[in-house]
Amino acid sequence: MEEVSVKDLLDGATDLLSKVFDIKEGQTFDVKVTDCLGTRDEVETDLERAKSISGIVIESYLMEIYEKLGYESK
Repeated sequence: MEEVSVKDLLDGATDLLSKVFDIKEGQTFDVKVTDCLGTRDEVETDLERAKSISGIVIESYLMEIYEKLGYESK
């Protein structure tokens, strides 16, 4: 598996966070949720979408950047 650089991780985080800027107040998003109950269609509000994107950036990008730089994450 190819090693992902810190720059690649930062670029990915930037791309996702820029999507938050594109969210308009009152906008909704159709999402498909899969969990222990199965798969279902739901609607995400603008705030829920911003929180989801932020969570992905923290969990998928920032944690790995901390690790690559030798720091413990918060």
